[in-house]
Amino acid sequence: MAALLPAQSCKSPRRRLSGAMIQKAVIFDLDGTLVDTAPDLWRATNHCLSLRGRRDVTLEDVRAFVGHGARKLIARGLAATGDPLGDQDIETLYGAFVAYYSDNIAVDSAPFPGCLALLDQLKAEGIGLGICTNKLEGLSTKLIGALGMSSYFDAIIGP
Repeated sequence: MAALLPAQSCKSPRRRLSGAMIQKAVIFDLDGTLVDTAPDLWRATNHCLSLRGRRDVTLEDVRAFVGHGARKLIARGLAATGDPLGDQDIETLYGAFVAYYSDNIAVDSAPFPGCLALLDQLKAEGIGLGICTNKLEGLSTKLIGALGMSSYFDAIIGP
């Protein structure tokens, strides 16, 4: 969830920056905040599960599994469809997940309703925009580009 917080004034003389330029900025999370990526994460998760002969999980399952990165998503999918696998197996599936997701990054992902209007308004007000995400930075940049949203953001930061 994004929050617009007021700038804090600095009352301490030691903390005042004489002549410093103050830039207003809003930093967003990506998945589940700006963009509904669950449908494409769902496909990538089911791809990984199929590599281990597991049944598919539902889109609603994946929405509940999301949080703390793709490795956790895979582990939660494995736990929901049978016995969990060890860390080494999860690393192997993680590689398959990233490859599949990268090739199918914006099949059904879309900005949430109202998102683009908000970004337009913030940009029109001269507010800098950025993304800080747990998604790999390369995948984040690719997703934002595929959705035609690159021009909004001054920075995209991820692992």
